[in-house]
Amino acid sequence: LKEKPLVLVKTLNTPKTIVNHVAELRGAVKSLSDDDKDIFYSLHIANPSLCSKNQGDTRNMGLFHTNAITLKQMDKTEGRILGAAVFPTISLINHSCAPNVAWSFNQGRNEAEVRVIREIS
Repeated sequence: LKEKPLVLVKTLNTPKTIVNHVAELRGAVKSLSDDDKDIFYSLHIANPSLCSKNQGDTRNMGLFHTNAITLKQMDKTEGRILGAAVFPTISLINHSCAPNVAWSFNQGRNEAEVRVIREIS
């Protein structure tokens, strides 16, 4: 499975960068097509009681941080964080302590790829 990010935010979410992180997320969601907005707003929120139902910053943050995957560029032994992204399908894959798939991100193609690494039952 290969797909491009629905929403990509390069600014990390830290106490020092939260304002810029929220602004970048707001802009990324605002620039989505109507169909892509429908996909984004249909995703699950881990704690919906903390997020409003309107399509504002609080809801965007809840959706993004529930579904985002941290993107790293691997360089032999170290990984440089490129940001975080929400993908239409890849973000729906559950975490596992004994995974049967592995995923990677190709920065040049702006595309994530999921590969099966052992039998899926």
